[in-house]
Amino acid sequence: MSIFSWFRLDERERKNFFWLLLVYGLYVLPLILANAYYMDDLARTISGYAGWEFDGRPITMLVLDILNFQWTFLEGNALLLDMISHPIQDIAPYPMLLGIVIFAYAVVLLSRKYLRTKSLLVLLACQTLCIMNPFMLENIAFRFDCITMFLAASLTLLCFSLPDTVSPRKMLLWSFVLSFFVLGLYQALIGVYIALTAVEILAALYRAEIMRLVLQRSFARLVGLFAAGILYKITVATLLIGPYGQMHSKFFSPFSSHGWDLLRQNIHTYHHLLRSYTDALPWVVGGAMLLIFLVFSWQWMRRCKFGGGAILIYMTGTLVTMFGAYLPMLALESPVANARTLIFLIVIPIALGFMTCTIQEHRRLLAILLVPMLLYGFYYVYAFGNVLKHQTEQDRMFAQQLSYDLQRMDYEGSHPGRQEALDELTMIGGEPPSLELLIAAKRQPLMANIIQPRLRENDWLGYVLLRHCFPYDFIPLVQVDAEDRSYADSHDPVISNAVYAIYLRDKRIIVEFQ
Repeated sequence: MSIFSWFRLDERERKNFFWLLLVYGLYVLPLILANAYYMDDLARTISGYAGWEFDGRPITMLVLDILNFQWTFLEGNALLLDMISHPIQDIAPYPMLLGIVIFAYAVVLLSRKYLRTKSLLVLLACQTLCIMNPFMLENIAFRFDCITMFLAASLTLLCFSLPDTVSPRKMLLWSFVLSFFVLGLYQALIGVYIALTAVEILAALYRAEIMRLVLQRSFARLVGLFAAGILYKITVATLLIGPYGQMHSKFFSPFSSHGWDLLRQNIHTYHHLLRSYTDALPWVVGGAMLLIFLVFSWQWMRRCKFGGGAILIYMTGTLVTMFGAYLPMLALESPVANARTLIFLIVIPIALGFMTCTIQEHRRLLAILLVPMLLYGFYYVYAFGNVLKHQTEQDRMFAQQLSYDLQRMDYEGSHPGRQEALDELTMIGGEPPSLELLIAAKRQPLMANIIQPRLRENDWLGYVLLRHCFPYDFIPLVQVDAEDRSYADSHDPVISNAVYAIYLRDKRIIVEFQ
């Protein structure tokens, strides 16, 4: 079988693909109904700027250009509409729907190797787990580039779904091409190659495949990844990445005390993100995952009779599966400490699906353990969409009220001489979170990292939101200095309410949230 014929779906797979699309569509429905401008979406919608190529993601920019029927590549990362020749437009939810089609297709192809079961229902349940990565929610909530994050994940899965008959030379070539595309789409996913390699080796040992061929393919795939990384470094990373991208793409030196301090800091950051989700995980869900893992481990040990070496191999493979995808991120000098960078944890549900399909061949009743995991996954995405919707509505309401008060200052004669443009404006503190976000932050602490109020100091998106509501221009001062804080403490506000107070300091307006 050739590589290209491998991409054709037979009758059963087409049926599987159809039902999987329905399930994936149901999963992302809360995000579509929320209809929220998530983080950078707000600025992109208002200003029309793009510039993903200057974040090291040139293929993302090309894909979005194609979807918008235009060419903006290398035009510049401008934030003002009059500086952009071809502003990008909001076409949501079209990118998300197209993204789940691509991702579902890649998952169906991956199922040929890892999710082997005669039961279409069990297969569908295991495939649904692949999208139920809570850290992936932040990626697919973006209105614009969610499709390119889906595409990056899909290309990674496609690389591991290629047939076993592919020669190491072809595997190296395919890995090189696909890895370069993944790096140009979303760099945070590249660690998946390390973790999925461990899954492939453990699966091959269980199925008693010829390990020499398996290791050759795995080595060829990793060599292709390494070669793609070098090409990406000397081309995209050198020629295109701007200051922000460069700050988050440098590796620290492990031979210095500063490097070890950064490593400990990165480990602590990602450990905190994981704990914010796992600490709130219901015992029935965590228990189902643990039971699947224990049953599969016992079955793997019985089948692979290597003596004491089997335990060492299995423990190493399990650790690499769980933490191997972290390694490229942990080595960064200044990583982006957000939940969306943990998108590579899609490996965990893939591994759980493989374990379930494997043990279900002899213990069909254990497939019922998928039910609490699936129910919790749908519950979590619905809660996420609901909180995102309400927080977005509150952000807009406060921005509109603040805009009204800033305009009212003229009418009361408190800011004489201003005709149209405001002078400088800065914010101290931040708006209170919505009640829905407060409740979610207590029950699901991860939500407080994924969803945050926009109107707050040191957050330029809050100024973008205010500029969207305010009819005049102003100079945003994101960094608050000590003099502003001192002035707010020692003077009476011009306008005050239960949420914020507005101060006038010479030609600077200070908004201090209560």
